[in-house]
Amino acid sequence: MTTTMTTTTTTTNHPEIQRLNEEIVAAHHAHVLPHGKNELIDETAAPNGNMVYHLYSNGTITRQKGGFAYLNRTEFTHESHIMYKQKVGKMVGGELKYIDSTTSFMRENYHKTIALYDELFVFPLRTEDYGHITYAILTKEECELFREKMGDLIKVL
Repeated sequence: MTTTMTTTTTTTNHPEIQRLNEEIVAAHHAHVLPHGKNELIDETAAPNGNMVYHLYSNGTITRQKGGFAYLNRTEFTHESHIMYKQKVGKMVGGELKYIDSTTSFMRENYHKTIALYDELFVFPLRTEDYGHITYAILTKEECELFREKMGDLIKVL
């Protein structure tokens, strides 16, 4: 997986989404040590003794082995992308507009969906392998909590 740092700003004009973005980014950075490594990735641990969780901007939570195997082994889905059955916000000319849909974020209009994620949820790390979706490295509990908050916000957009 190719990973790059990204800016942590979002283009949304929705204050709750902006606050949640800031909260997720702060939680990610709280795990970053002064020398730049994430404390949740224990390079001295055996791979099976250190599970690393990612929260992606589409709501997917993954886990993978840590230690020396981090980013070199299979990434398993812990929770799939967020589903919705209501109107979904979309940025159009800097304004949040709403579109009706009863599908998941990922299934239809994949590339439009990726653009939506890039605008609504922007996390500190970006992977080129998944259509420019961003992610944060967090604890399992943080991932689950933030995913739930993301889903709650998407439902009311």
